[in-house]
Amino acid sequence: MPEFFSPDVIVKNWKIYLDLVGKNGISKIVLKNTLPLINGELSQLLNNVCDFTGEIVIDDKQDVSFNLIHDGVKSNLASGSGFEQTVASLALRCVLSKISTFSKPSFVVFDEILGGVSDENYDNVKLLYDKMLSEYGTILEITHNKNIHDWHNYSLLITKKNNISTISIGKFYKSAELGFYTRATQFSELVAYTIHDVIGTVSFPALTQLQDERERLISVYRKTLFYLALLIFPVMILMALLAKPLVIILLTDKWLPCVLMLQILCFARMFTPLSAVNMNIVNAIGRSDLFMKIDFVKIPMVLITLAITIPIGVEAIVWGNLATTIVSFFINTYYPKKLFNYGAMDQLFEWRYIIVSLSVMVLSVLVFLHFVTNPWAQLLGGGFGGIIVYVLFCFKFNIINVETLKSFKK
Repeated sequence: MPEFFSPDVIVKNWKIYLDLVGKNGISKIVLKNTLPLINGELSQLLNNVCDFTGEIVIDDKQDVSFNLIHDGVKSNLASGSGFEQTVASLALRCVLSKISTFSKPSFVVFDEILGGVSDENYDNVKLLYDKMLSEYGTILEITHNKNIHDWHNYSLLITKKNNISTISIGKFYKSAELGFYTRATQFSELVAYTIHDVIGTVSFPALTQLQDERERLISVYRKTLFYLALLIFPVMILMALLAKPLVIILLTDKWLPCVLMLQILCFARMFTPLSAVNMNIVNAIGRSDLFMKIDFVKIPMVLITLAITIPIGVEAIVWGNLATTIVSFFINTYYPKKLFNYGAMDQLFEWRYIIVSLSVMVLSVLVFLHFVTNPWAQLLGGGFGGIIVYVLFCFKFNIINVETLKSFKK
């Protein structure tokens, strides 16, 4: 056997290898040699940010520790306040990334890092963020802290309601444009989600109880969608038509720029409760796997739409929201079509007389608004007049009558 493969040589080489890669090996030697550079960068980064600096030290036992230095007095980082630990950790991360010879991304991600920092120290943390931008270029932060939203140029606002997450975008978060967008979103979602809550609370348990009775399940499912469309379509369309007088009366003239966004979002939110029912029927029969598949299919579409519309502006985001909502409605009906032969086109065809009644209502309200200019008269006259016209045509097409109401109760 060659000497190189003898047991003694193998053990010796193994020990040498362990010494090289172990606690006191090459990495520790490199760290010792770079400590002056690291500590110098730390001192420079923390300068004018806080009243302390930091240093990394290696003691006689070859243990590495991080010290805070206040007016020449040293203490271990673990004994520092939440602010001190947070700032020191961020600074150290930035410095190590800067001196590293490995390839690195042009952004850094922070996830709820300010939990231990008091409000009075936020300005100091903001100063550190500004300095870190020269190293990373982009800071992506995940946070529930509304006090720091205006630190960033872009914001993704994720809200969860009834187990449905929605994403809204803020470009230059403190701008008036975003305020208009937020107000339009609040108005449109108030009505849509109120109806969604009521229908969702009733429909899902009812559909679940009928999962073993296919014919009754399909009947209840179709009636739920029909009467939901009968209710939510005129409400949301009237809100869109009367958005201007509604905004003037409730918010004053200075909020008029949000009218167009409100109108677009009203049309988008028309489909939200309908999509929820189409998803409920899949869940009700115990096919949560299909529910998840549908959700995953929609994610790329939403992200691509946001990527396209964010650079353009808030109005583009609203139009993108409308487009994705309509497409999502068709996606959500894929499995109902496959399982119950009741897809998007089947549903729209069944609602054809509702759509005709809505068309007459829209025409009558637009004519009324053309001749009436007083906001109060527009809101009250257009609202009540539109409802009356819509209900009359629903009776004319036999959409609403005593028999259909009785059959719905069965």
